[in-house]
Amino acid sequence: MLKLRCIVCNYIYDEKKERKKFSDLSGNWTCPVCNAPKTAFISLTEHLRRKTKEGRSVSDTLIDQMAEWGIKYVFGIPGTSSLGLVDAVRKK
Repeated sequence: MLKLRCIVCNYIYDEKKERKKFSDLSGNWTCPVCNAPKTAFISLTEHLRRKTKEGRSVSDTLIDQMAEWGIKYVFGIPGTSSLGLVDAVRKK
């Protein structure tokens, strides 16, 4: 059984929980959260494989997720405790 993630809103379609294979859904099926088309889904294992890279920090992952959510601006005062986040924003 597969788990698939919507790349728009991060909704997880779990074939085991839904009791229906994703491939058996109609072509015009949309995400129940954001109405993204069926083509906006990626297998969770593929998603995790793409995201797992050596040399990535928690800050990198956090900023990547914020970007996926559509956050464009981050406000704050840079300092010793937040330099990892500042660097991750700079890389993005």
